[in-house]
Amino acid sequence: MKINSPCPLHALVTLIFSLCVSGHSCAQAQSEPSLPDQHLGRLFHSPQQRAVLDELRQRNSHIDHDQRSDTIALQGIVRRSSGLSTIWVNGQTYNTHAPVASFGERSARVFTGKDKTVELKVGEQIRLDASSASERIP
Repeated sequence: MKINSPCPLHALVTLIFSLCVSGHSCAQAQSEPSLPDQHLGRLFHSPQQRAVLDELRQRNSHIDHDQRSDTIALQGIVRRSSGLSTIWVNGQTYNTHAPVASFGERSARVFTGKDKTVELKVGEQIRLDASSASERIP
């Protein structure tokens, strides 16, 4: 019997113990997701958070007649794969009932008055005068 050689039984017990401990750690890690994973949903929001955001968007989508001005600016257009779109006109966000007749990827036909529209590219703005004519502002 050699004194310097490790005992095979001791090595086997150590191996079994380490496998049990690591197996328990792996099982515990899989059964208890980390804190950020618990709250991740589609695009990092839970279904409840998305419902609240959708409700806030709906409330913000109504056109306020008090907010009309003599300048109309098209700040942006986002078309989502889900079919919902967002348009920014005069600093207001619209998801439905936007003050546009139609829109594409880079431009929109914005209402300027009763049954009158003008085509604006994203980033453009126009000034309306009393005669309902429009002047583009660079």
